[in-house]
Amino acid sequence: MPALCGWSGRLSCTAFLILSLAAAAPASGEWRRLDSPNFVVVGDVGAGTLRDIALRFEGFRETLARVLSDRVTATAVPTVVVVFPSDRGFTPFKPKYQGKPIEVSGLFVGGQDVNYIAILTDSGEEGMRVVFHEYAHLIISNVARNVPSWLNEGLAEYYSTYEPGRDGREALLGRSIAGHLLRLRETRLLPLKELLAVSNDSPLYNEGDRRSVFYAQSWALTHMLLLGEPPRNKQLAQYLVKLGQGVPADDAWQQVFGADPIERDLRRYIDRHAFSAYQYKFPEKVAGFDAQPVTLSPADAEAFLADFLRQQRRPAEAAERLAKGLKAGAPTPLGRVTAALLDIERKEYPPAEKALLSLTGPDDWLVAYRAAAGLAELIADSGEAPKAEQVRTARGLFETVRAKNREVPNGIARLVELELASNEPAASTTRSAIERARLLAPGRFDYVFLHARVLAREGSYGAARNVLAPMMSPAYRQEIRDYARKLMGYIVQIEQAAGAGGNRDRSVAAAADAAGSDGAASAPERSGAFQPIFRKLAADEQRLEGVLQRIECTGRVAAFHVQGETGTQRFTSSDLASVEFITYRDDLSGSVGCGSLKEPMRVYVTWRPGAAPGERLVVALEFLPK
Repeated sequence: MPALCGWSGRLSCTAFLILSLAAAAPASGEWRRLDSPNFVVVGDVGAGTLRDIALRFEGFRETLARVLSDRVTATAVPTVVVVFPSDRGFTPFKPKYQGKPIEVSGLFVGGQDVNYIAILTDSGEEGMRVVFHEYAHLIISNVARNVPSWLNEGLAEYYSTYEPGRDGREALLGRSIAGHLLRLRETRLLPLKELLAVSNDSPLYNEGDRRSVFYAQSWALTHMLLLGEPPRNKQLAQYLVKLGQGVPADDAWQQVFGADPIERDLRRYIDRHAFSAYQYKFPEKVAGFDAQPVTLSPADAEAFLADFLRQQRRPAEAAERLAKGLKAGAPTPLGRVTAALLDIERKEYPPAEKALLSLTGPDDWLVAYRAAAGLAELIADSGEAPKAEQVRTARGLFETVRAKNREVPNGIARLVELELASNEPAASTTRSAIERARLLAPGRFDYVFLHARVLAREGSYGAARNVLAPMMSPAYRQEIRDYARKLMGYIVQIEQAAGAGGNRDRSVAAAADAAGSDGAASAPERSGAFQPIFRKLAADEQRLEGVLQRIECTGRVAAFHVQGETGTQRFTSSDLASVEFITYRDDLSGSVGCGSLKEPMRVYVTWRPGAAPGERLVVALEFLPK
């Protein structure tokens, strides 16, 4: 099958919109809400239309789940789809430039706790492509990490052309995109090396017309690798595996594709009009559910619209919507939660806390989730340690979500954050909870860091270091590696304190627990020089102290060349991700990947005998203090 299966790679790609104020038009017509298995769909459209749109989104998500990986279970946060029957109704919610609405037929606004999609019922193919493109990014980031920018955008464009089959057992992917083909036939293609090197902060990725060329060529290259002749989807999967092992992008490409004339073939592929779609056939219907739309009160309709505006960072317009909702009827739980979220953004914490703590038993799972996530945001934003009542209320609200058969990975992680930040002992289920969140959303970096902190809090230091070690690989972005290294340092200090005195140093432990996943935390104060506690050897392991010169990657084997007292010695590993990397250096600014080191570093290399005579398999690599 010409699709990627079982690979891993990146994190999510949504940008927040900073928009100017606009006059709010009142919600008109009868608004309805439908909760499908993976979406909340609201709109002032007929029940049949609302259901058709929910089925289309469920079908798209399920198709990607089957094509990409069966590990796709849920996105990390709920996704709300707002359906407008006309462009006039949608206009007040469009992004603006110089005070005027930008003409878009679909809009995706991602957030930490909820995603919003806005569409027109008559938006046509282009409008659906916009939202399917962004939703594809969510799915990819949920199952994969560190996909290169060109492939991340190429896949999103490829999957955005989704078209469901008539009987629900088929789906068409990879249809031609006329605008991209026109641009590519009129424009000189980017050199392949330049395209492969583009990152999210590259000028090429963010410059007007050149960005369009980047998108178009990324789509064309991805399309050719997946559906072209000869098929190269297996090589593409191998390329991603090598990137995940820390092989530099250029080296990984050369090792997999070698002398393959990709650039020549891509030009021919574009000129031949060879962009045929692929029809996927499934043994049963892709999507189906029994839920029916329910009528929303005017106050709840305005609350949804207010939260959509709040997510776009348009607080004044959001407050105006809520005021209109209050005029239309009595306050609703959803309206009170939305008002509290606005108060948090204005740093008006007391009224927000009062409103959220009062919502102890809402029937609506989405209200319960938004209230609990709001409490977590309030605590994080205020910088204060959570109170027992706040943690207890949040736990009860998240339990309401679970009781409604809604398992939201972000809700699980939010509760774990609250428990780690509190002065109370973590619940006995905290470890299994974060492990469950990681299983549901394996592409979330912040859940990995939470997992390590939970393990460190319970004294499982070796396990915590094992969780963090892969995040220090060059396969990850610099800020991810930097934070992993910083958190590793905290954990080593905690382990040292526990070994020296039998009790954990609470100030250091608190610093580690307070370190957020954004990597902004600073190192804790120290009383004296840092003395690392080195990794203990297992029964079949041996250790050599030396100077790491280079890591040579050939095929699937990584060879570590270490200069010891008796000369350079060679150790091997079939997978960099299986090596436990530990650093005891505060000045180490980058992770080690394949190739020669600019600055050779003192290390302990721990190894065990392999199956072949003389084979020495690397178990761990510890970077020693200077």
